[in-house]
Amino acid sequence: MKRLLKQIPLYATIILFATNFKCSATTNNEISRWLNTKYFNSMRLSKQFFKKTNNLAEIKKDLFDNYKDKKTVRILSFDGGGTRGYLQCKFLDCLYKQIGISDDLISGDEKNKISKNKLFMNEVFDLVAGTSVGGMNAIGIANGITPTNMMRFYREKAPWIFTTRGVVDCFSNNASYPSNKPNLAKKIAMVGSSNPLYKSTNEFSNYGDARLKQELSNMFGDKLLTSIKTPVLLTGYNYSGLHPVAFTNSAFSPVTVTIRNVKIVDALMATAAAPIYFPSYQVHASNNTETEPDSIVDGGLFQNNPSVLAFAQARKLFPSAEKFCLLSLGTGIKDVGEHKTAINAKQSEIAVNKYLNLLNISMYCGVMANDMILRTLAEIMPDFFYYRFNFRLAQDNDFSIDTSTPEIFNYFDHEVVKEYKKDMYAITRFIHKAFGG
Repeated sequence: MKRLLKQIPLYATIILFATNFKCSATTNNEISRWLNTKYFNSMRLSKQFFKKTNNLAEIKKDLFDNYKDKKTVRILSFDGGGTRGYLQCKFLDCLYKQIGISDDLISGDEKNKISKNKLFMNEVFDLVAGTSVGGMNAIGIANGITPTNMMRFYREKAPWIFTTRGVVDCFSNNASYPSNKPNLAKKIAMVGSSNPLYKSTNEFSNYGDARLKQELSNMFGDKLLTSIKTPVLLTGYNYSGLHPVAFTNSAFSPVTVTIRNVKIVDALMATAAAPIYFPSYQVHASNNTETEPDSIVDGGLFQNNPSVLAFAQARKLFPSAEKFCLLSLGTGIKDVGEHKTAINAKQSEIAVNKYLNLLNISMYCGVMANDMILRTLAEIMPDFFYYRFNFRLAQDNDFSIDTSTPEIFNYFDHEVVKEYKKDMYAITRFIHKAFGG
């Protein structure tokens, strides 16, 4: 019974958050009546979360009274996974709705007009880490880009990044259609010739890796990684030197070879240079521009789930912290290889499919290992709290990391909301630990 009573504040928090999440139009008076019911008044509810008030904004303010207290360090980590990175943005969108972090657009002079009572994700988390597309999400959050705008990026830009030229484009440097993925026969030919699937004809092409760099340049220009105030950590693999690398703006990195003096665009192109899909990216890994650049490829070959690295970096950067809270976001559990729709697939097609799935096996095993390590640490370390959002995707859809159709993004929207609500208790418990003091 005593244990049940201790959990009452948490259960009550879940109900409050679920109400706010389910229907944003819920009035302040309705919440006030709920808070003043005889049942809840009879309990010793947590002062951190509840006050008798007619103002919902006050309730949310109470929740974040201690968010600037560096005794608690909050870490946000993103896995790699191509267009499935959309899942992470949708999760954060749900989180915004649940705890009331502002989703306003931040740009130019508008920053000076923002109310002091509003919080933004780049202000809430003390360290953000990411691999591949997760690195893009991490940098986006660290720069104050909202989940809504990042999801718009996936829907509008990804179809032109993950597309190839068709027959009508033989004499053009551009692609005519979005989401024109190579068929299996073409993938076999391109993989056999060591030619990346989405390598553009030239730097001005409207598709593939050139389009990706153009869009990132439009967002970040020539800004350096060190211009970001929030500590960030991105992973990569030096294909020239055969060793892992990290991109960070912090004084400390858990990775031996660390690159700091680099443009944001270059760091993102490097961490997202997935073999088979994109060409390697040239970066001066030695931080010396006078030397020959190194070929950097996708950080997923090193750590597709950078959560352990992020935790290690946070422990070093904040040695006096009393509590560490790590939110780790996956990109769904599903084969990376070609969707098995061909009933009469040729032996060569089956072989290529197995080859592509080897990438999935190697990455997923590493992802699972890090998750197991962190779950164990959370059990034995009283100052460490951990939550990971990652769920199994349906087996009857094409969830290849280069699928970018509107239907797939709509499916992601639906599934994330469903899984979020299903795991509301665990999510709210993490929020309680991370922001409740």
